[in-house]
Amino acid sequence: MVVDMGGNTNHPDNDWIPGVFETITSIVNLIQYDARYRFLIDNLMVLKHGFMTKRSIQLNKAIRHLKTCDDVMPQLIATAGPCTIRTDRNRFRMLVRSIIGQQLSTHAARTIRKRLDVLLQSTDYQPEKMIVSTLEDLQEIGISRQKGAYILGLTRAILDKQLQLSNIGRFKDETIITQLTQIRGIGRWTAHMFLIFSLGRLDVFPDGDLGINNSIRKHYHLVSKPDRQTMEQIARPWQPFRSIGAWYCWRSLDFQLETVRK
Repeated sequence: MVVDMGGNTNHPDNDWIPGVFETITSIVNLIQYDARYRFLIDNLMVLKHGFMTKRSIQLNKAIRHLKTCDDVMPQLIATAGPCTIRTDRNRFRMLVRSIIGQQLSTHAARTIRKRLDVLLQSTDYQPEKMIVSTLEDLQEIGISRQKGAYILGLTRAILDKQLQLSNIGRFKDETIITQLTQIRGIGRWTAHMFLIFSLGRLDVFPDGDLGINNSIRKHYHLVSKPDRQTMEQIARPWQPFRSIGAWYCWRSLDFQLETVRK
């Protein structure tokens, strides 16, 4: 029998739900660190949250794992709360926006993205729409000449079938990185962003990201900015959920900024 616990819990016929939630939570808290009960925990969490997606289950596993990795991750998770990482299934748009965001502040990149939405008259970026834009069109909305050339080069590569985004998700991470970095303007950082935020890969560590570098230095109390080897060593226990660990590092910087603004 399937019990739907994902609906309106305030309905009078569902007064029993809060008690069940509390019971399940108590059980999970008692056995969450015992590997023998991992399968039971997973099923209890499915029951608690109703018709959970596979992605939600994976994120719950990731959070449980990260809480046991070191002394820092549990603090970041407690501060940031549940992982709300989102993926952009429009793979072309994800790459275009990543190129725009290279070496730009979040605010500046967001402003340019909004202008590009207006230029394309859509937020659903498609190569067929992008190719009619000229380099000058892109420069007029604040995209540098170099980045504009990268975006149009990417567009042509997709239209010419040099890069086939429709089936790229079938390959392993390093194969995808190799394919993407053959396109001018796409380096490992952009490829890492694509793996995490478009394909939803869970075990990618963007070791070249400045935000991750700053977060690790701050929260792991390092005297100077860590080199790539040090960052990889710190992130190794996060496997196989390094993408989620990276997300919490980014989120910790956002939380710090929000606190300053208050």
